[in-house]
Amino acid sequence: MSTTTIKFSPSINILRDSDYSFNYIATPNATKVFDRILSDALAGSKCNLIIGAYGTGKSSFLLAFKQTLEGSKIHFSGKDKLIGATAKYEFIQLIGDNKSLSEHCAKMFDVKKSDF
Repeated sequence: MSTTTIKFSPSINILRDSDYSFNYIATPNATKVFDRILSDALAGSKCNLIIGAYGTGKSSFLLAFKQTLEGSKIHFSGKDKLIGATAKYEFIQLIGDNKSLSEHCAKMFDVKKSDF
């Protein structure tokens, strides 16, 4: 009989853990932020900023947000009434780095930095 070892990590990395299946507990505040981001997107706003202290769950929220919109796991209820069944989203996962943003994006999208 084989056994599977499951590693527990208290932190989420949106690149490393993109397909990680976890049980996110959506707090009332997280649900409010989720609803607000979707409402803003439907109204034409395409940019949101999530700021919080280290360890407050920003990356976990983003992973749960992504999984809910993709439909791989529903962490937030009411998704269908907000975005409709035919809405499609593309996620660009970017983590801060010591190099310049244009350098980072050039590498990520495989383009020349001079093309920016």
